[in-house]
Amino acid sequence: MPARNRRLPYRWVGWWPVRLIRRFLAAYVYRLLLCRWMRRFVVEGRERIPPGPVIYAAMHTSMADTPLLLRALGGRGDRLVVTAARDYFFRRNRPAFGPFVAFAFGAVPIDRTGSPRRSLDDAITWLRSDFSLVMYPQGTIPGSTEDETRLQRGVALLAKHAGCLVVPVRIFGASAILPAGVHWPRRAAVHITFLPPIAFTDEDNTMRFTDRLRASLFST
Repeated sequence: MPARNRRLPYRWVGWWPVRLIRRFLAAYVYRLLLCRWMRRFVVEGRERIPPGPVIYAAMHTSMADTPLLLRALGGRGDRLVVTAARDYFFRRNRPAFGPFVAFAFGAVPIDRTGSPRRSLDDAITWLRSDFSLVMYPQGTIPGSTEDETRLQRGVALLAKHAGCLVVPVRIFGASAILPAGVHWPRRAAVHITFLPPIAFTDEDNTMRFTDRLRASLFST
């Protein structure tokens, strides 16, 4: 367990009453809102998710990814937090926005730049408290086709130190519903696939593991 000399940021995200409200939002509110914009919604591979806390390494294609993923997970989304960029969602000049996304989606801040120590310790604490994590290894919504397969090593680093399985998640269609820079949804079909989990082995380093994760997410 990582040593902690400070309180876990947004620890109230994991409190039972907050999770109960978020479960209601995912089951009814988000579902009703999303149904209007989805021609169809297909989820595959949910049976591949192992018991216990895992790291969901999901493709990042749209601002709609997180509510779609919460709907796809169903009951597995109860003990779940979603890592979100501290420099975007938790900026000091928008003091209410961070608490809003934390409450609505279970978002917790993660650092995209600088030392990963603080974010790594926080993520391990969540996992060892029996919460699964959603991470977007691309780091941001890719701005071009060339950027789509460019993954950061944060998932590999966390898998190495936490000893948790990683479940790659393919998301197709979300970018058509709510592309980056667009504020009004469009109708599209969405397909989410939970792929076989992968483990950080003795033969891995962060680069090799990230290559395996990339192959899982983007192989045809």
